[in-house]
Amino acid sequence: MCPKCHRIVQLINGSKRPYFRHIGEKSNLQAESAVHLAGKKWLANFFRPFFKVDLEYVWDAEQRLDLFVRNSHWRLAVEYQCSPISRAELARRNQLYIKKTLRPLWIFGLQHYRRIHNLRHLQNIVSYSSQWGFYVLFKLPQDNFLRLNCHYQIEPHTTILHWQQRKIKHWQQLLQLRIPKPFYSLPPINWQKWYQQQQQHPNRQFVILQNWCYSHRLSLIEFIKKTPSQTMFPVYIYRPCYLPLLWQLHYSVTTFLPLVTTAAIQACAAADYAKFDNLV
Repeated sequence: MCPKCHRIVQLINGSKRPYFRHIGEKSNLQAESAVHLAGKKWLANFFRPFFKVDLEYVWDAEQRLDLFVRNSHWRLAVEYQCSPISRAELARRNQLYIKKTLRPLWIFGLQHYRRIHNLRHLQNIVSYSSQWGFYVLFKLPQDNFLRLNCHYQIEPHTTILHWQQRKIKHWQQLLQLRIPKPFYSLPPINWQKWYQQQQQHPNRQFVILQNWCYSHRLSLIEFIKKTPSQTMFPVYIYRPCYLPLLWQLHYSVTTFLPLVTTAAIQACAAADYAKFDNLV
């Protein structure tokens, strides 16, 4: 694997010396299939000491599971998702498993790990638990362990994400893992300076809300100044610093997360609401 771009490479015995070459698109599809199969076999061995495991389990005409994992306490539908997938398809499959009294466990591959810093992509694949907050499990081809990225939060004035990572080598470690919610410390935010920067290089969200405030003779900066210098949950359509205005307008502020319940999203939004001062 290339250490710079993390794409799969092939060793070529050149006439002068050996070298590595990035695998082409057609070969990459074949390699992706091989990586997916190898990953499923690794996961089967990961679960097998504690569960009965079936690979490529055909549940019914609607769905085939990557792994059906069960014992007297657990019935897991384990999906190793290497290729891109839409929010709608994730939600559809996730709900199918729940209706069949299975507990979905999504584990994502290298393509998704490469987009680890992208908020919108995170919102596609993130799950939630009381032990780990917002989290994603990854299995990379070169790893002999799972990567648990957990307690995702976002800065209130940017799309910069914060999280913690743990390496998981066996099921019991994952089952017993409890990670206290961290406090991601941010330096005080100079909102006036930030606002001026947005005026010079505005994005779509800023333009929409700024224009609305102009038309109603309101000051957007006065709403933004109510935002604390604390990280927030990654559940919003807009940047969290716009929440004071959006709440006053009674806008829907949270986004659809296909692997997270509405109740969990609302509870996290309520916890963030309590951080804001002087909201009336």
